Amino acid sequence: MYQLAPRFFYSKKQLFKMFVTSVNFKNTVTIILLILVGILASSSICAAQNGMLKSSQPLPAIYTNLMEAQSNGLFLADGVGVGFGSQYSPAVDNDDAAKLWNFDENIAIIRNTQPLAIEFRPLPVLTDSFFYCLYLRQQPYALKIVAQNFTGLSMHAWLIDKYLHTKTSINLTDGTIYNFTPNSDTNSYRNRFMLVLNRQLNANSMQVTKPISQNNLNQTDFANSVAFMQGSTSLYPNPVMGTTPMLRFKNMTKGSYIIAVYNANNQKLKEYTISHSGGNAAYALEVDRLWTSGIYTIRIYSDKPEDIITLRMQLVR
Repeated sequence: MYQLAPRFFYSKKQLFKMFVTSVNFKNTVTIILLILVGILASSSICAAQNGMLKSSQPLPAIYTNLMEAQSNGLFLADGVGVGFGSQYSPAVDNDDAAKLWNFDENIAIIRNTQPLAIEFRPLPVLTDSFFYCLYLRQQPYALKIVAQNFTGLSMHAWLIDKYLHTKTSINLTDGTIYNFTPNSDTNSYRNRFMLVLNRQLNANSMQVTKPISQNNLNQTDFANSVAFMQGSTSLYPNPVMGTTPMLRFKNMTKGSYIIAVYNANNQKLKEYTISHSGGNAAYALEVDRLWTSGIYTIRIYSDKPEDIITLRMQLVR
């Protein structure tokens, strides 16, 4: 069930009934999008408890409107929404709503091969992505992406256009409009777009006790809970799409560094060594052409075993 306002509750069956009993499917789209706004963005967004719902704090949400571009402006054709909360599962379950296809233009979110109109998922720990599926005519359109309640989460988002091999930064405090025109090639619309989220986590160090002698583990001293190498590293571009990513070393100590790449199952895919002469430099990250789209972990090891840098790479094929 979903609560759109105090004392009013709607189940998915009721939403379905509202949809199929509508005479005008264009009006239905508008109704469904208003429901999405009520579910995902209002202060009465709800969490399930004992089979019922109670009001809670607003959840972060992103909803995407498919707009028809006409001579006198943009007009709503269809839409989807994603809400984020720790109480939700990454799997498709009863909290999510399946896509009900229109006769005309359509947009859906694909999760585990299932098309959805509304999805609730956990907040990303570091990175996350969701994929759009569209059925369109050969005419101008726009995606209007609106985000709410992301204040203080240190989150960044990009819309990836796999057809044009571009990425566009999404404004998570306002809204973003992305114009495009499909053609006869289904790649120009069907699975053209994905949205990538990247969350920056800030760690504060605190003193902890650690062994300082391998021969005597009882010999201890104080150290920071977060180990810092001199300098920093970063990966650019990220997400990676059609280009060679570069590892950028900034003010890094001279020495040999081991670069290891792991897939989502924590299986090591590649390992090699960089000889760094100190200071600033950029090194090409070796990406195998057989690697598929997804999140990869890059670990950088120095000659000090306690110094490990971990990066995340979003690969888009």
